[in-house]
Amino acid sequence: MPIPTLNSIKSNFRGKELDLNGAILNHRAFQLLLQSLNATDLTFKHAEIEIKEGAPNDIIIIGESSIFGFPLLDSYFYLYENNESEMGYDFEWNGTLAAISFKELSQHGLIQTNRLNQLDEFLIGSFEKVDLLFSSYDKTFALQVNYSEFKIEFPELGLHLNHIGFYYERSLDKSVNSNYTLSTIMKVGSTDIVAEIYIPTNNKLEQQCWSIEIKKGIPLANGINDVLDFLSGQSQLQSALGKDLQSLLPKSITDIAEFSLTDFNIYFNPVALSLQLLSFSIKSKKSFELVDRFRIDNIGVSALLTLTDNKTSLSLNLFGSFALDQFVETSINIQLPLNNKENWVVEMHGHADIKALSNLENIPFLKLSDLNIPPEWLTVDDIRVQKLKIIFNPLQGKIISVELELELKAESSFIPGIKIKDPYLAFHLTF
Repeated sequence: MPIPTLNSIKSNFRGKELDLNGAILNHRAFQLLLQSLNATDLTFKHAEIEIKEGAPNDIIIIGESSIFGFPLLDSYFYLYENNESEMGYDFEWNGTLAAISFKELSQHGLIQTNRLNQLDEFLIGSFEKVDLLFSSYDKTFALQVNYSEFKIEFPELGLHLNHIGFYYERSLDKSVNSNYTLSTIMKVGSTDIVAEIYIPTNNKLEQQCWSIEIKKGIPLANGINDVLDFLSGQSQLQSALGKDLQSLLPKSITDIAEFSLTDFNIYFNPVALSLQLLSFSIKSKKSFELVDRFRIDNIGVSALLTLTDNKTSLSLNLFGSFALDQFVETSINIQLPLNNKENWVVEMHGHADIKALSNLENIPFLKLSDLNIPPEWLTVDDIRVQKLKIIFNPLQGKIISVELELELKAESSFIPGIKIKDPYLAFHLTF
């Protein structure tokens, strides 16, 4: 089939009104678009048509159009040559709906609400200046608004979602699932954060939860206390835990004023009003001293809370970095118990390569002489620290035990007649 030309399109001009129909645009995606709009053509009032500069086969149409009686402002239709397309061309269509609600969009089949159907407040909320976009290349229909005065609240969950925006993408290829993404401005303590809300569009029971996530680090105005204040408003969480999260953290951590929220996730059922999962991670540029001279830099706090089948689990961790020498830093994770009387578990994440065993004495409670390493191995300059695990008693403020595993890249025969290559050494020290 021939690619539509300027003259073939102009042939359907009626004064300042232009009708695009299947006879002019024989593209399969255009037929699908008209079917989804329950229309036989796409009409542009006060239309202007022109050739794109430098592309003689590309056509631009600007005018006023509508869908289901709703005016589409600033309607823009761009037809362009595409040799990779089976039709030899593709097109894009976009414009702006002055105002519309999810309920109206759903009634006309432009959007699938499914899990929204029981949330009348959400369905009837009106959104202004909704952008409509269609691409024939992937047969994708999208609706988008970045910011609105509409809000939705779940006070039972301590969630107040303000200035809702949304992005809805639906493929006219029915084998591809549609996708919702909502945006919101919500308060975490005294800090406003921009978050995204993901809503499933199918009816599978295991996918009925909404999720709220942030995509980039956000400085917290009141440090970790912003997160703690937010959690204190989660009545389900507080009731399930039976304790205040702040009581599980060292005061030297909660006193740090500068933290950024680097990860934040909430999964909840908006119909059953139940919280399923909450996780967060915050990070600072400050240091935390576990014991004298054992300093963990860039200290952070992470937590994962799950509430399922009337069971609650909490994982609470401190994390940061520790310098084994002036060139080598290793990641450290501290697992905090849910009982203040229990010991902390401090572990190195991954491995670290050092050039001298003497560097181990940068760990203040380790002395090389206590390890009884054969003298000929003390000069090895290629060592991999495979494991460092520390048990710490917070009430006594002391180290209870240390597990250390080393791999030495060397060959030795300190036992007569026996050569040992790349020895692996494991130590368990108690104090």
